[in-house]
Parts: sequence; structure tokens; C-alpha cells
Amino acid sequence: MPIRQCAREISGLCTYLSVLDGYRSMCVINLEARTPVRLGGQIGGRYPLHATAPGKVLLAYAGEEFLARPAK
Repeated sequence: MPIRQCAREISGLCTYLSVLDGYRSMCVINLEARTPVRLGGQIGGRYPLHATAPGKVLLAYAGEEFLARPAK
């Protein structure tokens, strides 16, 4: 079982994977929660890096070159 499915099985919460797309986080995989609360992004959706958990992780591990670039 892939790690993303394990995470959803253990937590019961939405699990999604995002990639860096310019200065945004783009959702590429979304597994719905097993609870009535739905918080995941839409596949292909692009969100500000500061506004999502995956975006914050991408920022935390971004290199100095990325952080030093001027925003477009």
C-alpha cells in the first residue's frame, strides 16, 4: 500500500500530494477523507505556498536560490 494511502487509513483525514509550480503549490494526488469534513485541494488546483500544508513544506525545503528570487 502506498504511503499516502497508509496515512489516510491511519488518520482518516484527507491526504494529498503537491508539487512546486512557480510560486504556487499544485495538487497532483488527492485522497478524500473518511470523515464528513473535506479539506483537500482539487487535482490540478494551484494554491499560494503559504496557504496550504504542502506549500509550507515546499517552502521549508526550498533552496536559497528559490527564496532569493523575486516573485513574479
